[in-house]
Amino acid sequence: VNVFLVFWTLSSTDVPERNCKRWFIFQIIAGCVLVAALDSILMLRVYALHQRDKRVGVFLLFLFCGQIGVDVVFGPRSVDVRYDGVCDSSETHSSVVYFCASVWATHISLGVLTAVKYDLMKMKVPVVRLVTRDGAWIMFIVCSLFAVITPLAIMNQVSKAHIVFGWPISILSIGTLDLTETSIDLENLTEFLTELHTLQIELQEW
Repeated sequence: VNVFLVFWTLSSTDVPERNCKRWFIFQIIAGCVLVAALDSILMLRVYALHQRDKRVGVFLLFLFCGQIGVDVVFGPRSVDVRYDGVCDSSETHSSVVYFCASVWATHISLGVLTAVKYDLMKMKVPVVRLVTRDGAWIMFIVCSLFAVITPLAIMNQVSKAHIVFGWPISILSIGTLDLTETSIDLENLTEFLTELHTLQIELQEW
């Protein structure tokens, strides 16, 4: 869809500003949906890693809803800027900072929740290593993307769609696809981790 818009509807050098706003909103929605899908998979894995602890579940739900709330509130505001004839925004709305902060808060929290299960990681169980490995590289990629793009957009006060949306959406798509291809049976993972945790306690008592 994006390629069609770029090479057809938005291929001129005098694109109306309202069309630019619609295009930016479309790409923001696409990016937010991808991040939400990615986060939901990671959160389910972390939830299983904590043996479906209700407190962890409530915290993860709070994080997820909070990020969706930020998207809904600040998404429309972020496109309320001036655009040139080729749909590059001539300024960056301050709301992008909230986007960046919410994503960082979510992924750092997931990283911490994974790290506290270090005792299971030390046992070098393949499925636990898979969960921690995927979580680590996704956190690194997502946080790095926002750490680079957001400051550049604010300092330069210009947003080029192919940089702000094109590359991140492509990278997030690959990350989401990779996680779905290495899907884990969360029910079996929870049971396995419970048994593993029980065995670990018994060995410590012995």
